[in-house]
Amino acid sequence: MNRRDDGPATVVEGLMSTTCMVLAIVLLMALGFGLTPYRAYADDASPTASPSASPSPSSQQGSESDGITVTSNITDTENLLGDSVSAVSDKIAATHRSSGVTVKLLYLSTFGDHVKPETWAGQVLESTNPKPNTVMLAVASNDGSLVVVVSSNSDEWLKSRKTADLLSAAALKPIMKDSPDWAGSAMAMMTEIDTLKQTSTSTMMSRVGVIVLIVVLLALALLVAVVLILRRRGISLRPRRRAGRHAPRDPTA
Repeated sequence: MNRRDDGPATVVEGLMSTTCMVLAIVLLMALGFGLTPYRAYADDASPTASPSASPSPSSQQGSESDGITVTSNITDTENLLGDSVSAVSDKIAATHRSSGVTVKLLYLSTFGDHVKPETWAGQVLESTNPKPNTVMLAVASNDGSLVVVVSSNSDEWLKSRKTADLLSAAALKPIMKDSPDWAGSAMAMMTEIDTLKQTSTSTMMSRVGVIVLIVVLLALALLVAVVLILRRRGISLRPRRRAGRHAPRDPTA
């Protein structure tokens, strides 16, 4: 009888222990994000790119000469960034730290007339085998073209069409002035990346919070259901006290 009475309590304790374990697993799965840096060059690897539109491979070690800048993240054959290369490079590094997004900048005279600018830039970016979450701003000064492309292996929030449109709009605004601010254009795009990343993170955490809340409510509902079923069957959840081994003393003795 004593073992039978302890059974329901043991079942409830087991359910509560399992519930806590499930909640812990859900919370752990919701944590932990990180990306590693990656260096790539927007060169003439694309078969449709014009040979004159890209620097030679031998110069792609990071250099600034004759108004041409070639670094791990910036290719500027038109000297559009001028003396702002250092500031822009710092912003690229800061953007990667804050958002995990790798930014590439490509400034050429022309994209050629074989394919659409978006297609050309996308082919160039993919030819570099970019790491996830890579964004490239490509500008053809003589063509009057500016495009923003995102690597196909990026997160959903980054590779959506809406994100590309917002990044393009941010990059366009500073160059619509009488004196185009090319450095400001790149920095504005990177600022927009940070903003979109924060919005995406907030949305994700909100969804995780809703999922955790649902799990907790389901666990509580299950626990309440078990308690009600046991009570209806007349089974007490409190263990009964065992009778003493010694017979009671005779008060008249």
